[in-house]
Amino acid sequence: MEHKKKSCDSVWRQFSSFLKEKGYNLEQSTSPESLNTILKSWASNMKKKDDTDYKENVIKHMLNTTAKLVQEKYFNEWNIKINSFTDPCFKAARDVRVANRRKLQTLPEKRTVNSAALTENEFLNMVKILNENTPDGFQKKFFLIASFELAWCGGEGANCFTYYLKPEIENKGLITGRIEYNPVFSKTAQGGSKPLTSSKWLTKNKDNPNFCPVRLYHLLMMKRGNNINTDRMFLAPNPFWNKIQNAVWYKNSPVGVNEIGKWVKSLAIATGLDIKRRKNIKSFCALISGVCFG
Repeated sequence: MEHKKKSCDSVWRQFSSFLKEKGYNLEQSTSPESLNTILKSWASNMKKKDDTDYKENVIKHMLNTTAKLVQEKYFNEWNIKINSFTDPCFKAARDVRVANRRKLQTLPEKRTVNSAALTENEFLNMVKILNENTPDGFQKKFFLIASFELAWCGGEGANCFTYYLKPEIENKGLITGRIEYNPVFSKTAQGGSKPLTSSKWLTKNKDNPNFCPVRLYHLLMMKRGNNINTDRMFLAPNPFWNKIQNAVWYKNSPVGVNEIGKWVKSLAIATGLDIKRRKNIKSFCALISGVCFG
């Protein structure tokens, strides 16, 4: 509890210094719209003393702590109930917070590292044991490689929808060969405004087509039969795919989030990895770049 109090005090001191520097005031008369502007500015300008970025997990902790402390201040001092995590008027501040964290997640040196990271050979060994000529192996292979390329964290991969990804097209209408990924894409409005969120990309691996995420993406889309009407990316394999002529590869039901979490652990065990030193082996991130299971 003492450590938590010191941490909260430290965050509040930094936030108070920010308010003073920017000329902001937290008063009873401060409107929710003005408070949203303050929190949005704080999320955008949070830096270390040497003007470098914090790591992604530090940003998450500081922003969440700030929001809770502001909420407590308004309630305790003025009996005003606010919730910047859910109130619609604070959506812009939440969007900036998410965008800032996503940006940092694309930088290897700023991603969260909870335990020993995988080596390149360990990652490659996990992919190599998967047979892409089977529905289960093929889907898991794409998942692992896409997780590395897109720096998926937590449940991002498990909750991916097909319309989050689309082939990139140049102004002249030519396909570039890259696949653009952005969770703000909607089913009916891909390629529209993408506020506060940067896209990520699947790019061709010309040196080793076997590990090419673009090739795997297009094949996976082709394997989605006419029986599929769900937009979830990862589907339950059809157990009769090789027992019935022209059988579909996948059922019209998504793989559960918990089940996808087991994929990584089972593959790690199958390749002989020491998972005891990776205690939080729940999801798959950008491993070669220094991000581990966490």
